[in-house]
Amino acid sequence: MLRTRQFSALDGQLQAVQQQFEGGDLGERDLIDAFRVFDRPDPALGEHFNAWLEELPASYVAHVALSTWLLARAWAFRGGTTSDLVSDRGRRGLAYYLAQADSCARHAVSLSRNPLAAWNVVAGVARTQGNPLSLHDVEAGAWPDWYVLALEQNPDSLILRRSMLQLLRTEWGGSDSMMLIFLRSLDGKLSSSDRQRLWAQYHSQVSHHALHFAEHEGQALEHARMAADLHPSESAQLLKVLMSVRPALSGGRDVQQAAYEQVLTHLELHPQDRLYHADWAMYRFLDAGNEAFLPRTQRLLDTLARRGDSDAVRLLGRLAIKHKRSGLLRLDVWALLEQATDEGDALAALLLVEYHRAAPADREAADEALLQGANLGQEHCAWQVYQGWSRFEGTRELGDRDRLRFLLVAADNGQNDARVELAALLRAGRAELGADGVLRPIAGKPIQESLDYAKHLLERAAHEGQTEARALLKEARERDWDAGTARVRGRPRAAVWRRLTLTLNSSARPWRLIWVVGFLTITGFRACTQGSSSAPQLDSSSFRQLEPVSPPVTALPGQK
Repeated sequence: MLRTRQFSALDGQLQAVQQQFEGGDLGERDLIDAFRVFDRPDPALGEHFNAWLEELPASYVAHVALSTWLLARAWAFRGGTTSDLVSDRGRRGLAYYLAQADSCARHAVSLSRNPLAAWNVVAGVARTQGNPLSLHDVEAGAWPDWYVLALEQNPDSLILRRSMLQLLRTEWGGSDSMMLIFLRSLDGKLSSSDRQRLWAQYHSQVSHHALHFAEHEGQALEHARMAADLHPSESAQLLKVLMSVRPALSGGRDVQQAAYEQVLTHLELHPQDRLYHADWAMYRFLDAGNEAFLPRTQRLLDTLARRGDSDAVRLLGRLAIKHKRSGLLRLDVWALLEQATDEGDALAALLLVEYHRAAPADREAADEALLQGANLGQEHCAWQVYQGWSRFEGTRELGDRDRLRFLLVAADNGQNDARVELAALLRAGRAELGADGVLRPIAGKPIQESLDYAKHLLERAAHEGQTEARALLKEARERDWDAGTARVRGRPRAAVWRRLTLTLNSSARPWRLIWVVGFLTITGFRACTQGSSSAPQLDSSSFRQLEPVSPPVTALPGQK
């Protein structure tokens, strides 16, 4: 309805949902689910939201829908890796869209008698930025406004409590003590089933931290089992741990199969719960000789994918790549991947490229998907377009500046070989990054801004383990970073650039590419582009610079 500009009908439908909630005829979970359809990073939706708000500028539901989309756009730039690995471009896009989402949602609060859905978006922004509370704040009950004000109108809300518990997780700047103090403060305030659900979430969060940050497999498994025993939705965390720990600790194949069965059963009964980053563990389980579960898994994934679960789409894509030759997967997966790509999912584009390159290969379709992924800001797609430029130049009205644009996208968005390549061009005076953010070809001495950016690119690449960047930084002298004393350097030998360890042409198994591209457990990792051009213009006074939260390395739920 949004895409076809049926704004009045769409607004009326969502207003009816809101009125049902305010009248006590609809639960908070169904209310939030009604707006979740806008949780997709499609950059093309910006102009449609603009038109909706022009037609109905005081619409509460339009502002909630818009803020939900803006938060999805922020996460597309944020991605699913730990925060120290978020790209330069990702940080800028994240800060921009978080500010817009927060401003829009807070404005929506003033437009409704019970703006729980708007407060839920504000809570999502807060969780993305990380926990700002100290232990003293938690002990004193000095909670943020989105929790206090929303709770006044919704004293029995489980969603608000779950958001707060998630904010207090250790890897986001909280601690085990903070989570326990918060949970114990709820004694007598919630039903026993809701308290049990929260304790299950607590054990799941402790398990995640123990596995991925403390590297304590035994503790991770112990808490994952307690979480699954308390609530079946947390069986996904148990499966993740079982597929990660040493075989001697996991309990064997029967234990893994029991956990997988529990995940399937729960999601079949509650498809609204989505996969929430369990896709990598499910793939690993199926890849370990458990193909008997494949037909049932396909049916479930098809249901989830058509409900908008991006993790399900990606898992279907990986399974389709693996089984394209064998024909074991009988779903029309490429159409789902195309739809996800069209809606701004850059990792879906990467999977689509690999799908078309799998046997039987379709080179032309793969190149189209590659270009689409590059335009969405997927760094490996952009790097591949830059490297294989002869296949694209002149055929799609693309010129030399477009090639440099793709190099900048790849480098600025975190592709380390592209960072080294761009740094070499900048130091050699063969390219220059203007104040407008456009990379242009030049022939001359490098300017200071180019040298500063080149050094920054090399430092980021070296920090992430790129050996050539480390070598270049080690051999450089202070004068090399000063425009007045730097020598104009020629382009490094071609051998330097052969070190691309992850390419779409790799003979490595496709799923390995996807894991490293996003993070060990794709989320959503969702990484988009288009900058701010498609975003509705909101109050710029609400924009603020996003600073890293403590601790500096954070992770997403269920992701390392």
